[in-house]
Amino acid sequence: MEVRKVHHTQLASESLEQENPLENFELRERIMDFTSSYQVMVYPKYMVVNKTSIQLQSEKQIFEPYSNNYFNINHDKASFRVPGYRYSDSLNINTVGISGILAMDIDSKEHVRLERILPGREYFPQRLDCGLSISTATAPFNKTFIISITPRY
Repeated sequence: MEVRKVHHTQLASESLEQENPLENFELRERIMDFTSSYQVMVYPKYMVVNKTSIQLQSEKQIFEPYSNNYFNINHDKASFRVPGYRYSDSLNINTVGISGILAMDIDSKEHVRLERILPGREYFPQRLDCGLSISTATAPFNKTFIISITPRY
């Protein structure tokens, strides 16, 4: 029993010394006292599913159209934006079961027109609305929160 505790302490100290290259994943360790097994679970804290045809951004990351991306943030609030539009209001991404709207007001019409963010459009809406829902993944991935962003209209 003592050998396992010493080994676990050595592993924990080594992992703290190294910089984590996979910052989008969270590591949870669990030692089973009644057996000699050691269980390690690696999972993303959040996954963003962008179902829209436009590129979205958060404070740290870019989400391409029609993509699934792992997402890690150190606090409970996040906001999203489309290039040329302002950030949406911050929302609590740890609340499972909510659904709502991401509302982004236009920041610069020229930027939207030049970057062709909304292709094939002559009219640029003053405000973009996207649907948002937060849920948990199905088992065995139920520790991951899924943030789905969908077209509103």
